[in-house]
Order: sequence, then structure tokens, then C-alpha cells
Amino acid sequence: MLHEDRSDPIATVAILYHVGSNREVPGRTGFAHLFEHMMFQSSQHVGEDQFFKKIQEAGGTLNGGTSYDNTTYYQVVPNSALEMVLWLEADRMGYLRPTVTQAAFLKQRDVVQNEKRQGYDNVPYGHTAGVIGKLLYPEDHPYSWTVIGSFEDLANATIEDIREFFRTWYGPNNATLVVAGDFDVVQTREWIEQYFGEIPASPTMADPEPRAVTLTETKRAFHEDNFARSPELNMLFPTVEQFHQDAYPLELLGLLISDGKSAPLCQTIVEEEQLAPAASAVQSSLERAGTFRFRIRAFPDKQLTRVERAVHAALERFESEGFTDEDLSRIKAQYETGFYNQISSVLNKAFQLATYNEFAGSPGFVTEDLRRYLAVTSDDVWRVYNQYIKDQHSVITSFVPQGQVDRVAEGSKRFAVVEEAIETVGLASAERAAAVANSVFTRLVYGDEHILAHNTLGTADDVESFTVDDLRRFYEANYAPNVSHLTIAGDIGKAEAIELFRPLEQRWAAKEVTVSSYVDPTPAEEPAVYVVDIPQARQSEIRIGHLALPYDHPDYYATSVMNHALGGSFNGRVNLILREEKGDTYGARSSFSGSSYPGTFMASAGVRSNVTLESVQIFKDELEKFREGVADEELAFTQGALIQGNARRFETLGALMGMINQIARYGRPEEVAGLAVFLASKHANYITGATINVDGGKFHSII
Repeated sequence: MLHEDRSDPIATVAILYHVGSNREVPGRTGFAHLFEHMMFQSSQHVGEDQFFKKIQEAGGTLNGGTSYDNTTYYQVVPNSALEMVLWLEADRMGYLRPTVTQAAFLKQRDVVQNEKRQGYDNVPYGHTAGVIGKLLYPEDHPYSWTVIGSFEDLANATIEDIREFFRTWYGPNNATLVVAGDFDVVQTREWIEQYFGEIPASPTMADPEPRAVTLTETKRAFHEDNFARSPELNMLFPTVEQFHQDAYPLELLGLLISDGKSAPLCQTIVEEEQLAPAASAVQSSLERAGTFRFRIRAFPDKQLTRVERAVHAALERFESEGFTDEDLSRIKAQYETGFYNQISSVLNKAFQLATYNEFAGSPGFVTEDLRRYLAVTSDDVWRVYNQYIKDQHSVITSFVPQGQVDRVAEGSKRFAVVEEAIETVGLASAERAAAVANSVFTRLVYGDEHILAHNTLGTADDVESFTVDDLRRFYEANYAPNVSHLTIAGDIGKAEAIELFRPLEQRWAAKEVTVSSYVDPTPAEEPAVYVVDIPQARQSEIRIGHLALPYDHPDYYATSVMNHALGGSFNGRVNLILREEKGDTYGARSSFSGSSYPGTFMASAGVRSNVTLESVQIFKDELEKFREGVADEELAFTQGALIQGNARRFETLGALMGMINQIARYGRPEEVAGLAVFLASKHANYITGATINVDGGKFHSII
């Protein structure tokens, strides 16, 4: 499919393969997600790690993703690079198999294992999806296992199993290709025929049929979570698959129940009973089945039986008070706005068209899809509520902090969650460990007395001590039009915008505001290593760095350029070594931050515990080597990535707002062109090692 959008000189290539974890079978799970990684390594005519390098050097961005129902890949590039992208995509679709070796498989399996530990095993509530899947679906239902699959299944897989999976699902007849953006249609058709035309089809596979489930009883389970700090209740009702006629009123039902302060769920749980800061009700429809889900993460001291009863009380309130035509119209307007915002970029347009083509039968379904939402009536909403929610069986899960079984919803049974043995597998990244590492690093850099040493949310004790009068005094002291700026982006002229906001100017008077100032912290005199023990964490989180520059420092652009080849991109040195070469992490990065105050330089990664020392040494070695300068090839890569990347920097309204806000905040109208001008100067020696000090005692290392 080709979709022209000439608003920016960019093009998107998106491919959706109709294969996700729902094409797998018990004992062979995780293959679809593994291939998402394999597809980025090499193909017959593209060397290892060159896929990322070529796209980024052209000023583009790229990624992929795996879901229950599909696997997607995309690139957004300046339109001058479109032919190269099509060739790259065709090469890995048609000629990947020779590079699917045992060594490549084992390396990416290690990376996937790190990702699983990071996203599932060692984060708060990470096992929720797995527990829900096992309770809601039969063992042979493809939604009963997680997308990332089983370590045991991947460990037992052979290289021939992997190759067969590729042969079965990664053919042109099981994929939708979309090119969207500013391009020549005739020329693009010729390129597609040239590069994709000779690729043979894969076996013809029938599309999966919907497989809804029915619960004969309400199932209740609980899990003591190693990392959770608050109890969380989930209540799920089985519903319908995507594009089913009932999916539309069910989605609007969720908004009517939970969206806004006047919604029953918010009124009951948040405002009156004060059980949680928020509560949601969401319809989720996949290719084969769907669910309607209530999710409430309660305050730490609340009991989930009370939360469950409050959900039922909210539903009773919904039944008794109902909703008006105005309420339904508001929800529809909100949905329509979100629908258009969602396709504001050529990338999202491409994915939306691919989804409609593959799962609804035609890209033209885009207009029908929106029409169905807007055509929902009050009777439709009540019908689906009575059919799928009222007095129906559900799956209810209680995830509570370790040792707080007393907070579990009444009648729940312990669910046996299988977690990895730390002794044999090592540690993987933890949201808690990562948060602690960031917090400790920041405090060490700035010192406890500096405002930037503290989280913007404050401490629990501070927040609990606030009074309404405190908030009023803070507002009066700090909020004024003369220390504010208003930015607008969209289909509106300057004169019209000024006139619309003139009443604000008349009602909001200027006043004197005293802005606090802070003395820049003194860098540490000696390097130091700090170790933080987090029991049961399955990863070592590494942070290495020191105090750096404010955003408005003349050298800040230099740091952006300098860091790109070190750790500012996928092809940065530290990521290529720690992830691609060794498979010890899901990602290694380095970055500079800065605002009106000096920011930090920080190199970071989450690694297996048994390679912690080795990983720290690799960081140290690469930082020392980087002071010797970058190679011409690295500089060319950096310049190409950052200069040509400007073509896609200002595509959406959100991007434009961000650019205007930066100009207004720092009073620097040259922001738009400044980086490109600096890059064009080619000061290779100047940009290397300018602000990273390995030998001078400035580094804090956190493990």
C-alpha cells in the first residue's frame, strides 16, 4: 500500500507480518518475539549490525515489535533514503535464512532472556499478564502464554525449529507492506517490484478464527510480588475480538464508567472511599478474543476486598444514575480527537493502514472503523453492559507486596508463579533497582542540599504534611503570566490565537516572582564506587558518571554530538559490546542531561549479576578509549544521523510544540538550526572527550 503525505520530506516503510505469539503452540512459545530480534542482525547481503547503522546514518529511526497477533518493523527516514530501506527490508524478508546460525540464535536468545527478566520477572506487577492468561484461557489457547514466551521452550529449541518458523511465517504472502510519506509513487512501485518481486511465497496459512472464552465460575488468585509497594486489583470479563460489532460500545462503556471525576468508578473509589489515586475500565480486543478490564492500584494501606466491593458499588451507581446523551457525545468527541491524533504521523498512519488491511480486510476500513464508534447509541452501551459485565463471571487477581497477604481480596488462592533461580541464571534488570540506582546516583552528584538531588514527586512524609493553605501559598508565590509562556501549534493563525486568549491576559495579573537559585555542586575529588544491596533483585544496575553542563552552555551541542558514537544510539560502542557482542544486557547507553542547572553525564546498563565486574570494566575501558578521538567513520555516522534526522524532527504537532517550548524556555530562537550548524563544522577533535573526565576523579559509579 502506498499513502502520499507531502507535509514533510520523510517516508515511512512499515511491514506487518501476520504472526505473533497466537501462531505458536504449547512447548514452542517465544519464537515470534525471538525473530523480531533475529531480523535486525544480518541477512545475506547486509552485515551484522549494519541494518541499524545504515538507517541511523541516513538520519532515520527504526524498530520492531511483537504482540499476540503480529510482528511489525518500521523505518522513518528522509525520503532520499527510501530506496535503501526497501532494499534492506526485502533482503531480510527473502534472504535472512542463511544467517540464522546457531551462534546468532544463542546470542539473541540471551538478549531476549534479559528482556524477559527486565519486563516481566523483576518489575512490580510484571507477572500480572501471565497470571491472567493462565486463569482466563485454556492451556491450549494462544493467549494463555505471554508474548515473550518460555525460557524453557527457547532453551529446548533447535536451530532447525527456528528456521522452520521463519520459512512458515515470514513470506510476502503473510505480510502487509506500507510506504507512507513524501515519495514518487511510480518510482516506489518500481523499487518494490525490483526488490520484493522475486521473493517466493511462504506456505499458505489460514487466518486464525476467533476463539472467545466463557467462564463458568469467578476465578480468584493472588501473588506476593517481590517489588510491588501497593496492592493492585484486576477484574477481567471475557468479551469479543477486534472489529466485532460489540467491541465499539464496550470501549465507550469503559470511558463512561471510568473517565473523568464524575464517572462512577472515580466517584466511588477515588473521591468517596479514597481507596486509590485512580481507577480504569478498558475494553481490549485482540484478533481472537477480548477482555473488559478493571484495574485499580490501591494506596499502600488499603485492603483489596474493599476495592473489589467498591468496583461493584460503582457499577450499581452506573446502573442507577446512568448517563446522558451529552455524556455519550462527549466521550465520542474525545475518542474522535484521539483517533486523529493517533494518525498524526506518517508512521502511525502506515501501521493503522497495515492493521486494517491484515485484520479487517481492507485499508479503507479506516473510515468504517471511526464511523462505527460514532454510530454507537445509548441502547448499544446498555446492551453490552448487560451481556458482558452485569452479573457475569470474571477473573480477579490480587498482587500484593511481600508479606502482606492480609491485603488480598477475600476468597483468593495463591497462584504459583515460576520465577527464575538467581543462582543459575543470574540477575536481570529491575524497575526498583533501576529507580534506586538513578536516585542514588543523582544524590551523589548533587548532594542532599541541592534541589536536583530529590525526586520531583517529593517524599511521602513531605506530601502527607501538605495542607490546602500550603498549596495556595505556593501558587500565589510562583504562578504568574510574566514567568509563563503559552505555546500553540495547529490550524490557527496568530491573530486568532491572540484574540482567543485575550480574556486570560485581562484576568491574570502580573506580579513579582522570586525564583530560587542553587549553587552548583562541587565535583568529587576522588573516584568512588558505591554498592546498593536490593534483596531478590535479578539484575545489577550500573550507573557511571559525573556533573556536566546546563542546557544553555555553549558546549552543550558538542556533548550531544560527542556522545552519539559512544552510547547515544543503538550502534554506540557500549551497546554493541555489552548487548550485541556479549548478550549481557538488553541495552547499554550513555547520555547528557541539562536544564537551567548543570545536568549529568551518565553511562548505564542493567546486566546479569555474574558479569557485573566485567561490565563495569568494559564501560571504563571504552570511556578511556573514547578520549583518544572518534574515527572518521564514526564521525560520518554521527553527522549523517543528526543532520539528516532533522527532516523528521518537526513532523507532528507535539514535536512542534516541543521545539517552540525550548525556544521560549531558553530564549534561543537558533535552537532549530543550532545543532545542524555545529555538526557541519566537523570539529572531530573538539567534540571528543571534551566533557568526559575519566582520570580526574569526577566519576561516581553505582552498582
